[in-house]
Amino acid sequence: KVREVCCDLIDDFLFIDRGAKTLFEHRRISSLPGLFCKVAWSQMTLLLIVATLLQFMEYRSVPAAMSVAGVCLALAVYPHVPWRAWQLLYRLNSGVVFAKILFQLPIFSQDGSITLIQEKCKYEGVPWTALFGLVKTTCLTADGVRDATLAGMLWADLFVCAMVLLNMLVALHGGRCKWKQDFQDPLLWEDAPAPFADDSLQPVAHARTQRGTEQDVAVPQMLQRNAMLQMSNDKHLSWITRIHYWVWLATVKFVDPESPRDFEHFMSSSTMRRPSKDLYAQRFIIVLVLLGMLVFNWFSMTGEGRSIEEALSSNHFDGTQVGVLILFMLLIVCDRMLYTWYRSDLCVEAGEADAPAQNMIFTEGAEGAVRNSTS
Repeated sequence: KVREVCCDLIDDFLFIDRGAKTLFEHRRISSLPGLFCKVAWSQMTLLLIVATLLQFMEYRSVPAAMSVAGVCLALAVYPHVPWRAWQLLYRLNSGVVFAKILFQLPIFSQDGSITLIQEKCKYEGVPWTALFGLVKTTCLTADGVRDATLAGMLWADLFVCAMVLLNMLVALHGGRCKWKQDFQDPLLWEDAPAPFADDSLQPVAHARTQRGTEQDVAVPQMLQRNAMLQMSNDKHLSWITRIHYWVWLATVKFVDPESPRDFEHFMSSSTMRRPSKDLYAQRFIIVLVLLGMLVFNWFSMTGEGRSIEEALSSNHFDGTQVGVLILFMLLIVCDRMLYTWYRSDLCVEAGEADAPAQNMIFTEGAEGAVRNSTS
């Protein structure tokens, strides 16, 4: 049972090596402790998400929010997270650590000004430097933006840096990125039939060749098939979907401009096909938790007005409460709309699309699709 659970949590593509005959060959030669290590190795991205959330909860600063946004951007092309994304995250957090240490010099005041004479900060309220996580390591004061120790001010940033380095190590030595030309082949991710149903690592003979005549023939056929798929998809794409497609495409090209063709097979009609990360359940749970916190702790969080429970009993709401409730309802509805939007490919994947060109592409091979379309 434990071995089966571990195998379900392992990302097999990280442990493919040159010369492996099957995708699951590494499991047979691994002991139970080895499987535990592979599970931890496969879940490094999850640990990075936890680290960025702890960082934002601890500091509530702009760089911490940028780290969370960077991880979300990296998940847009998961599991093929570009190398540049890891570099940007590491440079951001290491730069924040350096800035926090540099800010402890006496010439920097708490309000951000530079002075050679040490004097007490006269600014009343939270200074702008606190928004960027730059605080002095002194005893806590009335403004609540000072930390007692340097370790307490840096531990979350260092934790995120360590997780980013581990993810970079996984990307550098993992099979998916180590043999990128072999395992980012579009034929590997086709929905039907499953490429590893027969436990074979080479479902198509010419799919793993890097040089030679077979690759020269396979690449034009693949491009023609992708062009036909794009033409058939353009017939039923709305203008909102087109705008979303081009924004997403420009974002991915900015993050990883060196491999513009690697993510062509990620997209179909909604342009958000797997392996993009589906975060609908997480977003829905977070919205419900926040809504529950507002319902049961309105007065303690806002410090004014009546609680929503009292407002429900008296049937009298103020404008702020109504606006907040409407906002959360809109967030839930928008999340559901986005979920149905980027999951609309299921009808195409199941062969239920009306367009004959789509049915032809998903049911026939690349050569048959090109031949039938031209005829």
